Amino acid sequence: MKSFLAIFKQTIRSAMRSKVFHVLFVLILLCVIGLPLTIKGDNTASGLVQVSLTYSLNLVIALISASTLWLGCSQLATEIEGYQIHLVTTKPCRRWVVWAGKTLGVFLMHAVLLVISMFIIYALTLYRLGAAQRSGLFTEQDMEKLRQETLVGRRSFRPTPVALYDDIQREYEKRVKNGTVNPEDNPKVVKKMIQAELVQEIMKNVSIEPGKNHSWAFENVRLGKNDPVLYLRFRLYTGDITDTDQKQIPVDWGFQVFKDENGQALTSASAENAVVWYSTMQGRMEVVDGKQMVVPQPFMMPGGTWQELTTMERGETEFTTLDIPILSSMVVNDDARDRVVLHFHNFGDLYLPDAASVPSDDDSQHAYNKLKENYTAIFHVVDGPILLSKVTGFFSNFVRTMLMAIIQLAFMAGLGCTVGAIFSTPVAVFVAISYLVIGLSATAAVEAPLKNPDGSYIYANVGARILHYVAQGVQWCVVTLDELDCTSDLANGRLVETGDIIWTFIRVLILRTGILAGVGIFILNRRELGLVVRKA
Repeated sequence: MKSFLAIFKQTIRSAMRSKVFHVLFVLILLCVIGLPLTIKGDNTASGLVQVSLTYSLNLVIALISASTLWLGCSQLATEIEGYQIHLVTTKPCRRWVVWAGKTLGVFLMHAVLLVISMFIIYALTLYRLGAAQRSGLFTEQDMEKLRQETLVGRRSFRPTPVALYDDIQREYEKRVKNGTVNPEDNPKVVKKMIQAELVQEIMKNVSIEPGKNHSWAFENVRLGKNDPVLYLRFRLYTGDITDTDQKQIPVDWGFQVFKDENGQALTSASAENAVVWYSTMQGRMEVVDGKQMVVPQPFMMPGGTWQELTTMERGETEFTTLDIPILSSMVVNDDARDRVVLHFHNFGDLYLPDAASVPSDDDSQHAYNKLKENYTAIFHVVDGPILLSKVTGFFSNFVRTMLMAIIQLAFMAGLGCTVGAIFSTPVAVFVAISYLVIGLSATAAVEAPLKNPDGSYIYANVGARILHYVAQGVQWCVVTLDELDCTSDLANGRLVETGDIIWTFIRVLILRTGILAGVGIFILNRRELGLVVRKA
């Protein structure tokens, strides 16, 4: 233990004398202090926080990771080339203790630097945000939106992918029955063609014409314990997603109701037709057939911008224009995999003339079709709709992001000391960078093939399948920095899951970095240090 601590302290002292570390340390200071105070957003509170966190944290984590990798590569390699390590190995100190002391020294030194830097960025970002609010740049409404959408950790749920297996079989039987497919043809080949057609159709943007409905199903929706409210986030386009002149169209959102306010499940017949619409909250009182009742008002939705609606909180008495008048606990079907069904209706037909009254000449029909197209709602596949549930606050999510960054530093220290125990400093740096590039390339190769809605891959041929399997194997063996980056999740209010942190710790540190450590220690034990030639 005494020898381990001595090597640990010597590593820190040696690292502090490195000129490369001095340069990187100055750059880190500039990023930590300068960026949060100087970067400008889009003149919104969310934009200020997102830009400040994204640029500051990404640059600081990248610079500290680079410093960790450099010192890891150079510490052992320099002492081996300079013959200093020979004085250590002549004493009762095992070589694995040398490797572990060097690795831990490089890691802890940079981990402390990372924690201090991130907390300074956190404090400066909130200070600048508060100063902007006090100066009147941001209103209380802006700050409330910031607290709900950005300064939070929310779990997201996307619509359940469509299972194609039954649809493929039904379509195959239908084509065989109507004679478009020969029953003697290879069923696997025919079904593969049908699958490609169905996938191509599903991957198109969802277009909802005026007067039409659409629904999405979400599964495994878990509500937050402290804030059991569902947030509906979406962005739709009107007419054409490439058109910059987006119109406002009247739409409506509704949730399928599965339980009453007391949590009692509705009967199947009642739940099938029970939908609470957003327009009910925005309705106006009118007298209909001698009775006073609420006439629903559609929501005028601006195209091309992100919007959020929320369900009610229990006991809420004051409603806003963004509330859907229902408790989130009433829309989650516990008996069907925590299923939530979301409905959408396009009221654009209210602004269209009756199709039968449109003259049949080409100009009139063209004008009608153009008007109909302008009132068509289009949802891009990646733009939702998305359901969100608040799980934790901003500080907790910030700490989770910090833990992921610390895991990255531990991996960098292990990688650097492993290659530093095998090669000279320049070669070690080259090998370490090559390892990281291979990881990024493997990730790109794994994500290259198209996917079915159920998550399975589509391969052009057998060769493409084999190469994809090879890329998957490489991705499993190496560590990619993409899987450790959580700054974008933090800046956009997305939850960094505790399960992901634990699994990343096991997969990255215990399994992959553990294998690297074993290789480095084994080679260092077997390496004949007397054969190393001192460089002039």
